[in-house]
Amino acid sequence: MLNWLKNLFGSPTQYIPPPSIDKMTHLCHKLDTIFHKLEKHIELGVSTKCLDEKARLFIKESDVTPAFLGYRGYPAAITASVNDEVINTLPSTRQLNRGDLLKLQIGIRDKEACVYQGWTYAIGELTSSDKQLTRTCMRALRAATSKCVSGNKVSKISQAIQNIFKLGHVSACREYVGHGIGRYLHLPPEIPCYISIDQSETSCVDEGMFLSVVVIGISGKPNLRRTDDAWNVITKDGSRSATFTRIIQVGKEAKVLTR
Repeated sequence: MLNWLKNLFGSPTQYIPPPSIDKMTHLCHKLDTIFHKLEKHIELGVSTKCLDEKARLFIKESDVTPAFLGYRGYPAAITASVNDEVINTLPSTRQLNRGDLLKLQIGIRDKEACVYQGWTYAIGELTSSDKQLTRTCMRALRAATSKCVSGNKVSKISQAIQNIFKLGHVSACREYVGHGIGRYLHLPPEIPCYISIDQSETSCVDEGMFLSVVVIGISGKPNLRRTDDAWNVITKDGSRSATFTRIIQVGKEAKVLTR
């Protein structure tokens, strides 16, 4: 299964103990703070390059390292995808226009752990279709979160997302998925936004595990393509997408570490 984070950051070849809950909570709190600071600059007319510059400053002020910058040549601290751009979009001089949907991803790390988050922002008033898309994705994220409890099968999390998408007439992104997180940005298990044929019914989430639940919904068909810059992934039919992610610690109840 294709996954950008897996391709970009790789996966460990042997078991590595997860970071402590205190470490992950502290790092997630820093990430939330960085997002809150950057959100003040998301406005009509701002360029995504400017947002990247601000993000680098806020990351430095937080005494952590950008998790994306420099890895395999990626030249930015954030990904900033707009409208039909789904993921991996390089920041540029492109200015945000009224009605745009901005999907922002930021990753940070220190010597012990790494975390990242993605969120979707409306620039001005949205169309009814975009409102339906973003609301459906948010509902799917909440539904998936409720299933991140110890002993539950991964398929239950995926099913929760798929059910909400079906009700909201939203297509699930099939090439980029949620996953475990901690020492590395990408760890098992993979958590699709849909039930896949090869998804193991015996795969369960264990108490204490950290998950990055990734919800990516598309208003049209889920077919994607990569642009000439080798990073940006867009929808083939020009339809819009929305992304919402959060980091969760699995337990008897799901503990949300980011927003």
